[in-house]
Formats: sequence, C-alpha cells, structure tokens
Amino acid sequence: MELDGGDEAVLLGTSRGLYIISQGVLLSYIPTPNSVMDIALLDDLTGDYQQDIVIAIWDTYFPNIRCYDSDTGDKLWQFIPKQEVFIDNLMWTELQTPTFNLENLDVNGDDIEDVVATSGYRVYAIDGRTGSEIWACETSNNLWRIAVTADFNADGSPDLAVGGQNGYMYVLSSESGELLWGERVAERYDVINDRNEVWTTVDRSIWDILPVSSRGNSKAAVSSEDGKVRLIDLSDGTTEWEVEVVTYITSLQYDYYRQNSQKPTSPGDRNFFNIRLLLVDDISGDGIEDVLASTHIGEGRSGLFMINGASGLVIWQKPALDLGNIAQIEEVSIGGERVVLLPKGKTGFVDELDVIDLNSGTTLETIEIESGPESTSGNVYRVRGNTDDEFILASDYGDLLLVSAEGDVLWDYPRVTDVAVERGDFCGDASEDLLVRSETYPSGRNSAPTARVLYVVDGGTREKVWTHEVPYEVFVATGGISNIHITPDLNGDGKQDIAGYIQIPESKRSDEEYGDGTRIILLSGKDGTVLLKQPVVSATYYGVWDELYDDPSCHEDYIRQWYEQELQRQLDEIEKNLRQQGIPEAEIQQRLNGEEAGRRQGFEENELPQRLEELQRRLEDEEKNRRINKWILSFGIACFDKAGPAPVCLLVKTPRDMYLLDPSGEILLTWTFELWMYQGPFENEPELPAGVKTGLAGGHWNRQLVLDDINDDGGSDLVIFANNEIYIVTTDIGTLTGSLDYETFMTIEVEEGIEGQRGWLGDDLDGDGIREFCYYRHQEGRPSMLTFMSPVTGEEVLEMEYDANRTTIDTSCADFDGDGCNDTLLFQRWVEDKEGPKLEILSGQNRAVIWEYNDYREGHLFNEANYQGSIKTACPISDISGDGVADLALIRTLTWQPGAQILLYDVNHDSEIKCIVLEEIDSAVRRDQRWHPGFLVEEITDVNGDGTKELVAIMAFGNTAEEKEWQLMVVDVHQEQPLADFRIIGSDCIELETRNEFGMTGFTGEVYLLDVACNLQITAPADGSTQTSPTTVEWVGTGDGAFNQVFIDGIEVGRTNDNELTIPTNQGEHELELRSLDEYGRGIYQTVTFSVEKSSSAVTQLIIWLAIFLIIALVPVGWGFIIRRQRRKAHRG
Repeated sequence: MELDGGDEAVLLGTSRGLYIISQGVLLSYIPTPNSVMDIALLDDLTGDYQQDIVIAIWDTYFPNIRCYDSDTGDKLWQFIPKQEVFIDNLMWTELQTPTFNLENLDVNGDDIEDVVATSGYRVYAIDGRTGSEIWACETSNNLWRIAVTADFNADGSPDLAVGGQNGYMYVLSSESGELLWGERVAERYDVINDRNEVWTTVDRSIWDILPVSSRGNSKAAVSSEDGKVRLIDLSDGTTEWEVEVVTYITSLQYDYYRQNSQKPTSPGDRNFFNIRLLLVDDISGDGIEDVLASTHIGEGRSGLFMINGASGLVIWQKPALDLGNIAQIEEVSIGGERVVLLPKGKTGFVDELDVIDLNSGTTLETIEIESGPESTSGNVYRVRGNTDDEFILASDYGDLLLVSAEGDVLWDYPRVTDVAVERGDFCGDASEDLLVRSETYPSGRNSAPTARVLYVVDGGTREKVWTHEVPYEVFVATGGISNIHITPDLNGDGKQDIAGYIQIPESKRSDEEYGDGTRIILLSGKDGTVLLKQPVVSATYYGVWDELYDDPSCHEDYIRQWYEQELQRQLDEIEKNLRQQGIPEAEIQQRLNGEEAGRRQGFEENELPQRLEELQRRLEDEEKNRRINKWILSFGIACFDKAGPAPVCLLVKTPRDMYLLDPSGEILLTWTFELWMYQGPFENEPELPAGVKTGLAGGHWNRQLVLDDINDDGGSDLVIFANNEIYIVTTDIGTLTGSLDYETFMTIEVEEGIEGQRGWLGDDLDGDGIREFCYYRHQEGRPSMLTFMSPVTGEEVLEMEYDANRTTIDTSCADFDGDGCNDTLLFQRWVEDKEGPKLEILSGQNRAVIWEYNDYREGHLFNEANYQGSIKTACPISDISGDGVADLALIRTLTWQPGAQILLYDVNHDSEIKCIVLEEIDSAVRRDQRWHPGFLVEEITDVNGDGTKELVAIMAFGNTAEEKEWQLMVVDVHQEQPLADFRIIGSDCIELETRNEFGMTGFTGEVYLLDVACNLQITAPADGSTQTSPTTVEWVGTGDGAFNQVFIDGIEVGRTNDNELTIPTNQGEHELELRSLDEYGRGIYQTVTFSVEKSSSAVTQLIIWLAIFLIIALVPVGWGFIIRRQRRKAHRG
C-alpha cells in the first residue's frame, strides 16, 4: 500500500489483528477478535491521500467485514453477513457466517470502489463508502474465491466469477448480483472403502480462479479439489482443457473423507487449497499467459507444473518438492530474471530459499538469510516481490523481513513468540510496574532464554513507557540480551534498573573465538536508555602481553626494561658474593663497573637481537594461551549495604577469571584462577597487576551464582559450581578500609554431572530466612536430578527427578497442614506406573507426601494444544474451611464428554469443601468419567467485594474430546459461578494492584491486561418475579455490538447482538443466565431466577385462533416454503 508521501507500507494480517508496517516501523496496529482472513484496499474515503482498508475476520460473533482508516486505524464501517441456520435448542435462526474472500470493485457506479465478499452461501456487494448492502446472491453451498471478470451481460460493469464448495462455479452480474450461469466444474467423487465398495459420493471444492485473456476471449484458470487445473470459458462455463496435477490414492481418499465427515475440504482442513495457481507472462511464446500450479498433499507428492495457457500442455514440471511450508507462490524479479522463490525452511540459523527460473524450472541459486533461532517444522512462509532484486518474507514464526537478492536484510519487524513478565519500580508513582521481555532460545529449550525486545508498562497508567529492541544484526548474532536482572538503582534516579549481557550463543561459537563481541548491557528502568554497553574487560591479553601484542614498537623497550631489572639482579648477586669474600670496597666497585660494562656490551651486540627474535617467536606461540577469554559463564548482581567498593556491583565469571565491576563499568577487583597467565615472556615468576587477586575457589568453566548474605556482613555471598564440588564463598569486607575479598566458607562434595549453568536461586524452603540455591545434575538415560540445597548448612533440602516438559513444582507455596512450614506442590503430567497425571503436596518440614490426588486419568489435551510448559492445575487459596491454614483449589475437566469442575479441598483434614460446577456432566453419556487436569488455576483479588478472593481457571469445555476448547474463567468462589470469561489462554497469571484487573501471559508472546469489572444488569425479568410465556428478556451494560447468549436452566435458548430477546418458556421456576461477550474476548455474566405461571384460557384461545389463521393464509405458498426449508435442512449448521 502506498502512503501519503510515497513510502510503501506492508499490511500483515495475523491471528490477533492487522499490522501496518513501513520500513520496519509499526505505523498502526488494529486488534481483531479473531484471525484476519483477507485484506482489500479501497479508494481514499477520508481525504488523507491514502487508500483505506477492508478486512475479513474469521469470526461469527462480531461483525466480520470491517473498513478502517489506514492512517489512524479508526473503524469507518462494519458489515454483518447473516444466514439462516439450524442450531439445537435455537432451531432455525439467523447467524453471522464466516467471510472468506474480498475483492474491490465499483459496483454501484459512484466512482468509489465497493467491496465484494463471499461469506457462507452468499456473495455480498457492500457500498465502499457506507458499508451498506447493495445486493446479495445466495447459492446452495459455501463459497470461496471471487475473481473480477469481463463484462458478459453488456451492462457496462465487469462481472464476477465465484467458486463453491460443492464443485460449482458461478458468474454473476456485479451490478445486480444476478446469476448469469452456474456449472459444475469439479467432478464428484465416489469414495471407495476398504471393501472396494462405494462408501459415499462427495462434492469437491473449486479453489483458485484466475482470469486469463485468450485471443480476446475472457477465460479463467481454475484449480479444484479433484486434483485438476482447467481452463474455463467464462462466457458459458465450458471447459477448454484440463490437466491432472494430483493423482489421489483411493485408500487415502477414503481415510480423508471418513475423517472429514464426508464433506469437501474447508478452512482448517489439512488439504484445503492444496493446488494454488499463479499467472505468469507468456513462457511458451504464443502470446497467452501461462499458468504455474503448485501442489502439496503431503507424503512427498508435491511439485510445480508450468502449464501452457492456450493448450493445457505441461511445459515443465518439478515433482517431489517439499512445498508444505509455502503459503502461496508469487513471481519476483531477481537479477532481471523472472523467478519464483521457494522457502526451504531453516538450517541452523539460516533461512534458505531456492530461486526457480520460470522459463525452465531449473534452480538458479539458493538465497541464504541469516535469521534468529525461532522456527518450527510447521513454519509456513509467504514471499511477496517488492522492487527488482528485493522481496518481502513473512512466516508464522519468523520476523517480517525486506530482503535483497543477496540475502541481506534491509529492514525487519520482530516477531515475539514467548514472553516473561517481572515486577519492579521502574517509573511513575509507587505502584508496581511490569517489565515484559521476549524469550528466545538460541541454544535450545534447555538453555537460558535471551531477550530481543524489552518494554516497561507503567503500573499506574497501564501505558507502555519505553521499548528497547536489539538491532537485527545483533539479534541474529547473539539471540538478544542474556541473564536479565532487575537491579537496585544504578544511576541515581531513584528507580530500579536492568542488567544483562549479549554474546554469541554456545551453539554458534568456534574454537577461534574468545568472546570479543560480548558486551555487558545496563538499561535505565525509567526510560530504557543505555547506561552501559562495554566488554567485561577492555584488554585483549593478560598483563604485559596485551601491550606487546598491541604495539610492536614497544618490544625493544620492553626487553631493555626487563634487562635493566635482570642486570641489576645479577649485579646485586655479584656484589653479595664479593662482600662475602671480604673484597675491599674500592675493588668491589671497580669489579662491578667492569661487569656492568661487559654485560651491557654483550647485551647490545648479542643478547638484544636474540631476545627480540625469541620474543617474536613467543608471541606467535603464546597468542591463544595468553588471550583473555571473555565468554561470560555467569552473571549476577552483588549488593553491599554496610561496607564495600560500591552499593551495587556486577559480578561476572569468565572461564579463567571473575570480575567485580561498579555500575560505571570500572573493574574494582579481579580474581584469577590461572596465575601463570600474568607471567611475562622472560620473567621467572608472574607479577599480578594492582586489583588482581588469587585464592578464590573455582577454576576453568566453573559457574557462580550470587546468594543472599549468609554471614551477615552486608555483602552478597556466592556459590560456585564445579563438576563434582560446590563451594560456598562468603565476602570478607575490611570494616575499616572497605576492602573486599572472598573466602571459601564451605566445600560440598557431590556426584559428577552438575549443570551449573542452569543453577538459580529458589525459595527459602527451610525457614531460615536465606533462599536455597538450586541446580540440575545430569543422569544418563533419565531426567535430570533437581536439587535444592541450603547455603547455610550445605545440606540437601529437596531432591527429585525433574523433566521440565512433564513436571511443575511450586516450592514453598503455602502451609497446608498447619505445621508452620510452607509445603511444596508437585504436579507430573504423566506417571508411568500410575498411567496418568499426578498431583502431590510435599511437607515443608520433611518433604514427605502429605496429600495426593489420583483421579486424573488423561493428559493428551495438552499435547493436542502443542503445549510443553508449566501446568498449574492446583493452587493454594485463602482459608475458607475456617481452620486457619490455607486450602487448595484443583481444576479438572472430563475428556470424552461435558464436565468441568473446580474442587476446593481442606488438605489439613483431607476433606472436600465444595465443588464448583462450571460445565454440567451429561448423564446421558455412557462413558467412563476420565478426568483431565486444567492448564492453570490461580487465586486473585476479591473482584466483587464479597470478602472472598476469586479464582482464575483455564479449563477445557465441550461435548467431546474433539470439540474441547480451552477457556479462561474468573470464578466467584462464594457464589460458585463465573463472573467473567475470556477467549484467551496463557501460562502465567499476573497480579495487579487494581481490584478488578489482572494480567496473563499468552502462549504466543502476548501480554493481556484483563478487566473483570461487570456493569451487566438484567432489567427484565426482575429477580424473583413471575412472568408469562413468551418472556421478554432485557438487559443493559454491554458493549456496542456485544454477542449475547441467553440460557434457561443451563440450556442456550437465544443469541443476539441486541439488548433484548423474546423467548417461549415453560411453566415453573427457572434460572436465567445471560452471557455477554465483547469483541476483545471478555465474557461477563448475570443471573436471575423467575417463574412462569399458566397462561389464561383467553390467551390460549387467542393463540389457537391465530395459528389457524396463519395456516390458512400460508396454504397458497406452503409448498414453496417446505421446499426451501428442506433445502436448508440439508445444509443446516
């Protein structure tokens, strides 16, 4: 899209909204309630000299065709396509249909482009200026693609070709929507079962439709589900040629259509639109455009086919290509050649694209693009040509890139797929702020994450204050900022700051690299400015070696300086011997003068040239050994609140040294583990520079972790991990001088295999006020052993086998048994001998199991959600049993049938307090009740002010395992009912200071700030009132266009986007529940009870006479009505 001013913008539709990006800068983001399916551009509607935007959203709750101002992001209009469908309990009702395709075309002749859309069974023409319907044409099945064609009915306007799911193709008048013709194009298919019998017959969809001009006649290249590409004459629907590009296997067809309920492919199916077409300028030389077909049906049966547009003959083909990760192929220009680019996926840290010549189908070259580590085998790419020798590359998991023909990235817009959130006081008032950082794993999921993007959200205003983004070239090289710490104030502005470092990940290093690109990064928490960016140490080599390598002109001066010291040592030794011999003083001086003169002459004539030659040889031989290895092995923040070099220091461990730096980057102290590194080329003993010490426990590749102050001297202490030893190291601060050193406090012998790089500081499990340190120990063929160890006693506090993909542990979460010690909550996704998930509570006193839950039987819904992270299926809650200790909330859902519950347990007395039913169990389903854990349950603040804190739960709801959908619910524990729900899922709940709000981190890099406040009120019927049937339900307090559902006694009886609904009701007592869902995914609830009395006889008679009258009135049109209903019933739902 061209912007006002001439720059180009990229429109990127995602599952969460529309991004408008120019030169790698986000101009506007338009959130949507669901995925953006298609985008069309209209003429400038607002007078800002740039086109405006229409998008189709895959949603049936909220208006799914929307027009936006491309400059401001403001919504200009919206349209709701509706169709009458049959839904259980609701019967025949009008519902919105999902919209698939958009085209722009001036339909009504006002010189403003309008919108033509396919949605459900209909084609709609929508006024581009106002969003009102111009016309609609209904067919008998779902419609997919639209194409603008020539004018066939001579009304002065182009006409439209549309493809259907039933294999029919239609041509319509764009001016009136009148059907000009409709013909079956795709062949129906007799599905043969495994007994070689016709199992059923299915229609097969029409997919791409691309108009082709052939010798003055309007035709279209059409792909379809039957595996063929055809040339269709658009004047009458006749087929001029057809080519089979996919040959299906009978047994696979049977499996596919059986799994697909005997229906043609539709959005979301794995083989939907698996034959795509691209028109290319004439390849064959006959003056007619040719057709490039790309196919993908899996199992290696994919390829490219260049088809002659006039004859249908295949000009060339490239079979057996892997095209499964390509959304659509488009022509680009590289080096003046017409080519297509085929993304091959990622190899290591490089994205590869094959350049295919359109004339011959040969591979000309492979373009390699250095990229970040994020990818997956299921990544799907989209290439779009920009200008000559430039193209735009987008993918499901990678950045949005503008790339040159050489593979250089000209600009990028980052994609964030994982985030972590931490709290701190960074800006504004005293309210807690949020630091949000992206997470990338350049060395694999078992490594520590790095951050490419960091931003701070003001806790008071909920506004983003600043963003720091690592430049693309630095991100590609390093993965981002590692080991991020929130620090005390470093720059004196009264706010917390942020520390970390960047360096090449271990998976990309070579033996010839020494971490010269490693940089310590300090960021201001207040505004994100860079306070410090520097290497750990500026020198490249140890001691005098740094000067010798840096400045060859100093070599002779160095040797002379060394010789002067060596000569003086020799003369002192001679003088000592002479004096011991009793030689007179005058003779001693004479002899010394002679020795000195002779030795100096020998030095100048012989030794100096030899030493220079030897020094050069030593420099060549010792270059690698004497070089400082600056790879950071561990990084921490040390604090000194009594005495010491600075209140806050950076403690950095490299392979051979450990450094203490102040916030300005000055090295205060260095501990070296290899003293000989400082020994000069000709010295007999190493000479340590000022500020360099030895003696600290540690060595090559050991890691350190900063501990709490365990010796109460005001300074942070350390734990150092070796292979089979752990050293507890305490500060030794001079109380008068403020000098600092470390000394070994304790040495702990452990088994080999410590993974010190994965050590961290955990909770205080033993109640001594000092947090335990934790580490993994590798076990061959088994999960790693996780150990929590006391730095005070050196004893193991807790140890267990731990698989991060299968185990969730909440240490020191609450005291469940009233013994004064916080207990540990342990959840395992699968336990082999139990054949199911398991939840246990371990005593904080002796780590024995004090309570367990064994009713979980399934866990596969987590795998189907492709989730491998932490699962919090239970959590401590405030005491509701009245015994003064914490209780437990546990969530579960039935796997194969409806049913979702929150169980509240008194662990101390091993009793169930209550069961909150969020989805009723269907007693008619005769299956074993196999309970499945939920994703997450957390206690939040008291949202509604009833004195009891609420629960947030993410659970699966639905009638069958295939229909189960995960949903976030906010549950009133006191009233035992939902207060709100949200159409999101996430891994971590973020507690906010405002009563009605909380946050959630999503699975794909989102951070949600959620408002539970509910203004929904049912105004009729009044709670406890008596009504007659039909009953009118009215309400207030919903957002504009909210999707509202009415439930009577738990059964949905109506849905509407309005604020009232009239429904028939039976006599008796009823519970009415109203759920209102806004387009941002928040659902809120209100409930009333009412009763319905028996209708009066007069009313009953009136209804009977009215029914008789309607039957008599409808008899003349009855048969047409029945036929229309039968047709709709055949396609209901």
